[in-house]
Amino acid sequence: MKILLIGPLPPPLGGVSVFLKRHKRALESEGHEVDLLDRTKLGRWRYVWHLCFGRLKDYDLISVHVQSLCVPLILLARGAASRTQVMDHNWRRIETWNRWQRKAYGAFLARCRELVLIGHEIKSYYEEHGVALARQTAIRSPFIPPPADEEQAIWESYPSEVHAFVRRAAPLVLANAPRIVFYRGVDLYGLDMCVDLVAELKRDHPQIGLLFALAEVGDEAYLRAIKKRINAVGIEENFHFMTGHREMWPLFKRAQLFVRPTCADGYGISVAEAVYFGCPAVASDVCTRTPGTIVFRNRDREDFWRRCRQALNRRCSIAR
Repeated sequence: MKILLIGPLPPPLGGVSVFLKRHKRALESEGHEVDLLDRTKLGRWRYVWHLCFGRLKDYDLISVHVQSLCVPLILLARGAASRTQVMDHNWRRIETWNRWQRKAYGAFLARCRELVLIGHEIKSYYEEHGVALARQTAIRSPFIPPPADEEQAIWESYPSEVHAFVRRAAPLVLANAPRIVFYRGVDLYGLDMCVDLVAELKRDHPQIGLLFALAEVGDEAYLRAIKKRINAVGIEENFHFMTGHREMWPLFKRAQLFVRPTCADGYGISVAEAVYFGCPAVASDVCTRTPGTIVFRNRDREDFWRRCRQALNRRCSIAR
């Protein structure tokens, strides 16, 4: 088939962009011809021009991976809805729409080829906000195993101080975020909870090290406040930020624990990657997690600490 993917490729690095990178590669390996329309690379006006005047009729399948109402409506107006698949990775904008916007989106879904939802929670979210599902609606996992032939290049892209931190951390704990963001006034990726976790676990593990992969800073004032907190509780040698757009999956082969204390989530590809590589993963209960994930009650610090301590104790006992 000839396929058009509408969505981002890295950079920036995030769950959707990483998925699309691997999805595109998998489709091409199956013999499909794949084009990609990425607003982050084209710019707004070229992106809109391609949507409005490009040769959409040449494609057997148009697969949409962006949080936008305009894109589905343009595809509907151009008569391409019946060849369009929408994959919703974690859409939280519906709650901000008025009744007419929700009806317009529902009209598109009634005519689209397929709606793919990442998790049962998103299905409930649609229903709670009065958006009718498409006739063909599926719930799927977005996880695609990372390509092994990229591991060495990714590992070598890490700064030397990251390599040094990984070597001396015992145990090594990982966490990540595409950028510092707040959801309903709460630190979305739980950076604050990671700081408290290290301060708590350092009592039993003096050499513990938490490497937090942060693709973009986002809220610089908040990061400064977090760093002050790190210094105040005496864990500046136990906490390290790796900034920049780098995939982190090679680190799962070296870590003893991965944590995902998000207060909202769609799926969490990094959780699936950790489990895939045999690294224990502790994640909040805000969505359906990959089988094998250790789940804790959202924003419950005591439960978070307990689950992480248990996971590390099991991992250390197995290592002995």
